[in-house]
Amino acid sequence: MRRSLGLMLVCVHAACALSVRFHRVSPSRALIRHGSNWSKVISSLRSITTSADEQEIIDCNESNDYTRLPRIYVGSPEASRACSLPWAKQEQTVAPLLPRLKERLQIQLTADQSHYVSNVLRLTKKKKSSSNALLRVFDGLSGEWLARVVAPQMDDSSDQQQQRRRRSANAPLMAECLKLLRPLPMACSSPSLWLAPPKKRERVRWLIEKATELNVRQVLFLESDYSEAGAFDVDKLGIYAVEAAEQCERLDIPVFMIGGKDSTMRLDDAIQQWTSNSERNQLQTKMLFCRERGEHALPVLDVLRRLMQSCQGVADEPQISFVVGPEGGWSGREQALMDDLAKKHPDDAFIVSLGGNVLRAETAAMTAIAAYTLFTDGRGANNE
Repeated sequence: MRRSLGLMLVCVHAACALSVRFHRVSPSRALIRHGSNWSKVISSLRSITTSADEQEIIDCNESNDYTRLPRIYVGSPEASRACSLPWAKQEQTVAPLLPRLKERLQIQLTADQSHYVSNVLRLTKKKKSSSNALLRVFDGLSGEWLARVVAPQMDDSSDQQQQRRRRSANAPLMAECLKLLRPLPMACSSPSLWLAPPKKRERVRWLIEKATELNVRQVLFLESDYSEAGAFDVDKLGIYAVEAAEQCERLDIPVFMIGGKDSTMRLDDAIQQWTSNSERNQLQTKMLFCRERGEHALPVLDVLRRLMQSCQGVADEPQISFVVGPEGGWSGREQALMDDLAKKHPDDAFIVSLGGNVLRAETAAMTAIAAYTLFTDGRGANNE
């Protein structure tokens, strides 16, 4: 295909040269005379070369391991926020509607992503092979796609130095979807986390990263009697989650439930909403209150086994939320509230133990989530 196009270009060039020599016309007039043929060749060259490049990219990487390609989240930055609890009547997300990923769709990368692709990964500077400009993109809704980097078009009159300066200054890159690599599962069993977060921001960041890696679906920061942390920047939390999702091969990002103006919610208010929905038989979420030294606390694995056995033969597995307290533990009033809740709703609320040691807030949260992950993964393997 490219050979034939090359021959066509040679023929047009030869026609121009013959016109100059035998018809005694200037090179500019010869180019104008054959300009229509030249434009046709150029347009066909662009279209056919583009499809040939795409096929070459897919063919030369058919046997390669796509997991070695970098991953970039191209969904909405506000997709990690939700302004109501999961069982509320009108759950609305702040994220705007974006087109879902599909073949040949071009997504404009942000300035930071363009800098990362161009200057850190240097994908746009590798000219030896077209396969060097490949990456993987995901938006949390459409699965993971193989994409190639599309650099902005530059004027032919500009020299290379000017083009390089213009590209690095303010020209964002585009990513064109080529083919679907991994679809997003229709139903994914993943827990939620209610947490009275620690005070230090470094520990909160570590907590968000590990919760994302362990496939936590939703995160709600609680305000309890012994809470130490104040307000949180939900945008930064979303950035931490996106970075962790890009690294751990996850296809979506967790949602941070915004309880109030300080991005936290009082434990009493959250329990009250949960109870009101339970009384109306609209409840699907099972609450597991983590207590380090509870007289009636059950081992967390025993409770998980009980819940999974109760849903055998049911299409949807129960949604589970782990509730973890602050560094100082739960107050006596909060413990009495949990005990009363477990008595009134014995099938939906449980007091669970994570062992005999007193754990930090982030350690307790990761222990509970890891227990759920190992239990459900082992259960799935046994069923297979």
